[in-house]
Amino acid sequence: MKSLISIYTAVIGTIKLNGDRRLKKWLKEKESSHPSLAYFVKKRIITDNLFGVDIMEEATEIAKLRLFLALVSSAQSEAELEPLPNIDFNIMMGNSLIGLIRVNEESFENVGE
Repeated sequence: MKSLISIYTAVIGTIKLNGDRRLKKWLKEKESSHPSLAYFVKKRIITDNLFGVDIMEEATEIAKLRLFLALVSSAQSEAELEPLPNIDFNIMMGNSLIGLIRVNEESFENVGE
């Protein structure tokens, strides 16, 4: 997330300095519709760029919590807070080596009988 924040910040800075009219208009709309640009950037990264799978359910819950804490910490006041995004699809419990599908062992053994 830290690397992506740096990239997003650099892109926003480039838009402000050298961006064309459409990009500047887009950025101005985002700044006016979101009280905190830092909050918007982190929320966008969390919802659109970060995905993960872990075999331990506790690890996925901790990852979600840390992302939410990082998001909330970027707000300077209560007015800057927006609803937290649903990232249940982004961070999931499962085994990434064999996939997310769970197989009932008894049914699997009886296939073909």
